[in-house]
Amino acid sequence: RSAALAGRALEESNEQVARLRSELAQQQVVIRDLDSARVDLLREKHAAYRERGSLASRLRGLEEENTAAARQTQRLTRLARDCMAQAAARTSRGTSEAGSC
Repeated sequence: RSAALAGRALEESNEQVARLRSELAQQQVVIRDLDSARVDLLREKHAAYRERGSLASRLRGLEEENTAAARQTQRLTRLARDCMAQAAARTSRGTSEAGSC
């Protein structure tokens, strides 16, 4: 009788071991999936950092172009103002001098 009880206990223990192994295998699959997702996210993160750097560089270039264009606009505005002042001076003198600014 005790041999039968011991056999039954051994059988239950073996079933429990089999269930635990199955659960462990499922957990290992989940861990692999999570690791794979983590690697994908790290790749995306690094790609985003590279893109951010590229965009920052492009932005600096555009800002430099914008600054140069603003300086050119100011220079042309001064030239136009000087030209109009010269034309007004000629007109007030009553002369029709031909010339360019």
